[in-house]
Amino acid sequence: GDLATKSLAPTALDLIPTGVPPLGEEIGEANAAPLMFTVVARTPELGRVRLYAGAGPVVLLVRAKVTNAVLTEVATPKIEITPAYGVVAQAGVDLRLTRSIYARLDLKEIWLTPSETRISNIHVKTTIPLLDTVEVGSATSQVQANPLIVQLGVGANF
Repeated sequence: GDLATKSLAPTALDLIPTGVPPLGEEIGEANAAPLMFTVVARTPELGRVRLYAGAGPVVLLVRAKVTNAVLTEVATPKIEITPAYGVVAQAGVDLRLTRSIYARLDLKEIWLTPSETRISNIHVKTTIPLLDTVEVGSATSQVQANPLIVQLGVGANF
């Protein structure tokens, strides 16, 4: 958003420039786990090929940390991202390679509600004499993710 090009705290007391730079394009790093439950319907085998499709609910859990140099220079901010809920649609094809071994191409598209991201404990360095750092407080924003997951695999039936 505009935090990439605008300062979190451009002025103090609405008149003194703080020298706090914009945050840039990267705030931090995140790991996400989409927990999905799908019901799948399969066609009968068409020669060596078997098609399938499915759908179901999904919840996206995200764990993140702030790595931005402007935000971490003075203190360690805390970041929290609420879970996102949605639905997943799935389609794929199994290709039988031998009697018990097959290759699979699986596509899943996920549609999720927005998540709220809150960064708290924000302290930044300033260029103001006698006011080396400023407590900005917290910032909240909306995050939207709608991933497309493509998987290739090899499996075996026992």
